[in-house]
This record gives sequence, structure tokens and C-alpha cells, in this order.
Amino acid sequence: YMFGSTVSDQVTLSLERAPIDAESAMKVLTWLMVVTSLSKFTLYLFPLALGVEEIIAPYVSTDQVMELSFMVIKMGCIVVALFVGICIPSFAFLCSVIGLICTVTVSVIFPAAAHLKLFG
Repeated sequence: YMFGSTVSDQVTLSLERAPIDAESAMKVLTWLMVVTSLSKFTLYLFPLALGVEEIIAPYVSTDQVMELSFMVIKMGCIVVALFVGICIPSFAFLCSVIGLICTVTVSVIFPAAAHLKLFG
């Protein structure tokens, strides 16, 4: 074990035995996880919204309408993501499978194919 045998597999479970106020530490940790999730969602959503905005931008006449349409696009992306998360119960599993396929493709298949193309 990296931190010794007295630390649980999940570090958060060891907070109860720590000499600090465990309840306060759990509240801080919970809010840190929420903030991390929100920041990741924003980082994933921004390129998608930017792409849609670039498609719509030539058809918008004024700056005020452009700002309003950009806001509607971003809110629409959020509502669609919320709707998918609520209506599809196994969406997390689906995302895991897609991530697995992409990771294997990028980290295993692509380097082998590039090596064969260059030296084979």
C-alpha cells in the first residue's frame, strides 16, 4: 500500500479515523467533487457549443441577436445533456464503453498502425 496498511482502499473512508473533524472534511470533499464535476462538464461542453456557434454565426445579423443565440445554444446543450442523463438509465455505462473503445484505438491500435505504415 502506498500510504500504509492502516489506510482504507478509499481514502475518504479513512477520514472517519483521522484526528481532524471528519464531518467538516467530508463536506469540503463533497463540495470539491461537485465543483470538479461542474468544471469538467463546462470543459466538455465548450467545444461543442463553439462548433455550433460557428455554424450559426454567418446567418445572424446583429451582435445582440448573436449573443442571444449563443446563450440559447449553450442552454440547449445543457438541457439536452440533462434530459439524456435522466431518461437513459445506463448512459454512464454507454459513456464508459465509448471511452474504452476510443482509448484502445488511440493508445493501442493507432500507434501499431503508424509503426506498420512507417516501417512495415
